[in-house]
Amino acid sequence: MSGIVAVLDKCAGAETRAERAAVISAMLDRMSYRGPDGRGVFNHAAGGLGQLILETMPGELRALPPLQARGAPIWIVADVRLDNRDDLIDSLDVTPNLTDTELIVRAYERWGQGCAARLIGDFAFAILDERRHGIYCARDAPGVKTLYYHVDRRRFRCASDADTLFADDDVICRPNLESVARFIVHDFSECGDTLYEDVQALPPGHDLWVTPDSLQVRAFWRPDPWRRLPIRNEGDLDALFRETFEKAVRARLRSTTPVGMLVSGGVDSAAVAGQVESLRREGFGPLAKPTILHVGYPGESYDERTYCADVAKQWDLDTLEHRPLEQPDTTYPHGIAEHPARLYDPRWSVFPPLLTQMRDAGVRVILDGESPDLYFRRTGYEVADAVRGGHFDYLAALARRQPPGARLGHILNGLRPLIPRAVRLGSRRLRPKPPRDPVLTAHYDTRVRAWRDAWIARIEAIDAPDLATKLVCGEIQDSCTHHLFALTGMTSAAHRLETRHTWFDRRLIELAVAMPHNQRWAPTGAWKPKPLLRRAVRGLVPENVRQRRDAPELSCYVQTVLFDHHLAAVRNLFENSRLVATGVIQPDIADKMTPNGDINHLGHLSRAVTMEIWLRQLSPRG
Repeated sequence: MSGIVAVLDKCAGAETRAERAAVISAMLDRMSYRGPDGRGVFNHAAGGLGQLILETMPGELRALPPLQARGAPIWIVADVRLDNRDDLIDSLDVTPNLTDTELIVRAYERWGQGCAARLIGDFAFAILDERRHGIYCARDAPGVKTLYYHVDRRRFRCASDADTLFADDDVICRPNLESVARFIVHDFSECGDTLYEDVQALPPGHDLWVTPDSLQVRAFWRPDPWRRLPIRNEGDLDALFRETFEKAVRARLRSTTPVGMLVSGGVDSAAVAGQVESLRREGFGPLAKPTILHVGYPGESYDERTYCADVAKQWDLDTLEHRPLEQPDTTYPHGIAEHPARLYDPRWSVFPPLLTQMRDAGVRVILDGESPDLYFRRTGYEVADAVRGGHFDYLAALARRQPPGARLGHILNGLRPLIPRAVRLGSRRLRPKPPRDPVLTAHYDTRVRAWRDAWIARIEAIDAPDLATKLVCGEIQDSCTHHLFALTGMTSAAHRLETRHTWFDRRLIELAVAMPHNQRWAPTGAWKPKPLLRRAVRGLVPENVRQRRDAPELSCYVQTVLFDHHLAAVRNLFENSRLVATGVIQPDIADKMTPNGDINHLGHLSRAVTMEIWLRQLSPRG
């Protein structure tokens, strides 16, 4: 785990070089929590690099970065864990003892800007190439690692955290209000625009080349919707998926310390826990047993402690549990002064107490089971695809699953994607206008709807064999999950930990996209979602977990936190609201902050709380 920065000046000179050194130092100071184990700086005539290190893998402290290529005027800083080391070592004909960062710089020497496409793992890096007078940056395909940048007439600067860029006094910290509005309605992905004006996030699977005169961003990876597996036998497909999943888990067990595992009680996180312990017993990963981390809600309908206990029992693992409803202070709505970019949310606030316990126990790596529903999910296009493909048996089975009075309406609604887009847009003008969002003002509601229409148009423009695959591929590239990775990374780093997201392995994603959609989602037989995943993890998870049909709904928990535990604090936030003052939300928002408010829009209200606190941190006196 690392924090990296890079700066390139438009005009070189002794004075600008001294200023740049001060900027790099200030940026590293601002995100010092990312690197308690080491710090390195390189400041050249035209550009400079800096890095902080949290050691989680062997060899990371062998030489303080920035690292230089073999005698060449090329330097690199990287936040990286490579998972295809063996393939790279063979292709590059180098010794196996090279660190991941050294492998990247060797790959750049060999393939130039084509190197990023050959890397599998989690990475964000910046390479200063003196020969070409520029900086080359790249971010991994799933978007687990983060990289933000700002460019103006004086210089380009990039960093692992967006907030770090404001250590340069020339970068003004202002909120991007359209992004704020999209965040409130859960349409914010951070795959380009961020919550800050003039600060960009390098999108997942993209690289960037910047010189004093130009800046180019391009995609080096996208999921291939047309790739199909030659395997048709379900048993062989299950075996391939299980093998790929095992590789993904094994790659994430490279650690200098014991590991912790976040386990909810669902099949996704339980499978990660089972695979980790199975591999450990075979001699892979740290020798010490992993520890399960769990959030419990005793007495509530969304409590999953029984399932988590079954996972722990099957593999004889210890569990650390946090019960946030019994400790209301841990979910109190407040900002974090030392880390202003970290956002408050009642669902995210449950994890720091567990992370603190892990850190104190000497753990530095956490594996989570963040759901693969990004690519194993129902898309809403299943009915339309069934009609296009002539799969009327599926339609009949689907209809039988609906109440008799709702069958025809369900099928007709599912056919809407088959109507040409131009016809749909034209008919929209004849229909009554949809109701305005109950939280956003009319202005921002209109802007968010326009953004959403443009996003749908981009999805529909993807060339794919079916509608479901269009949506899956589109969301892999541009999803709210990517901002969640950023928040998770900052929270973990603040506790001197690194979180690794097993299900967001590029190989797993590519495999899932290549399989028929009825294996990703469309239920058959017992009508459980994710049929292939459930078959493939047989034996890794308890049967009652593997066969679960239900999923916890945490809206009741959010309601309890906001309306029962902290209603006074929440209402006080909106008595002099920054969101109202900037015109993002409606003036009567405080009236909706009641236990009897519209629970259908609880998520919007909760995220409005998040943004209200964040805006107050940006401008405490404004």
